[in-house]
This record gives sequence, structure tokens and C-alpha cells, in this order.
Amino acid sequence: FMSLLEDADQPEEEEEKLLNKNNEDKQSQGLTKQQFLIIINKIMQISKFKTRMVELTQDDYEKLFIMFDDDHSGFLDFREVSCLLSVITRGSFDEKINVCFSLFDSESKNYLTLDQYTKLLQVMGK
Repeated sequence: FMSLLEDADQPEEEEEKLLNKNNEDKQSQGLTKQQFLIIINKIMQISKFKTRMVELTQDDYEKLFIMFDDDHSGFLDFREVSCLLSVITRGSFDEKINVCFSLFDSESKNYLTLDQYTKLLQVMGK
């Protein structure tokens, strides 16, 4: 995952400690939510990804983490991260719509409010 960050600014000391936590914790099987949030924010600093997810907030990224943590382990393993990145960067229109719909349907009502629908259109239009 660190290779994704080569073009981004160096992490702050506290962020670096969190990113390196996996090396110290033999039982961890992937990225924690904190580590994921640090990495996704760094990815957003890389220009080629900026136009893809401009409208998403920290809360949205946290929801993405939960959505793609298939085994509910509290970690995103390599497969889960690969699936997430694949969908948001190279997924079909239908795949992206499904993820965005689930992301913005915050109460799982299977419909979007006007505000949620507007946000979905803004994200998908980028």
C-alpha cells in the first residue's frame, strides 16, 4: 500500500506510526480504519485520483471502510482493499452506482433523499 503514496507528501510522525503499526502487530491482517483513512487522504493528494472522488467526506470514507470490510474484522485485507480500489478507479458505471447508492443510503431504506441523490450525481459526474 505504501507504493501508492510515493508521489504524496511524507506522512506526519503520528501518521507514520499508525501506518507502521501493522509491522509491529503480527496478528493484524490488513489496514485498520485509521490507517485506511490516512492512506485514502494521501491518495486524494495524488492528482490522477483527485477527479474521481472529489465530493466524498471523511464520514463517506469511513462508510467505505465498513462496506468493504467483508469479514467484519476491523481490518481491510489485501483482497478487500483491491476490491475497493478496483471499483472506485476502474469499476463499471453500474458498479460505481451500486457502491455510491449504498454509501449515500445512510439509513438502508433502499431509496435516496433529494440531498443524497444530488450528492450521488455530483460524485458520479466527476
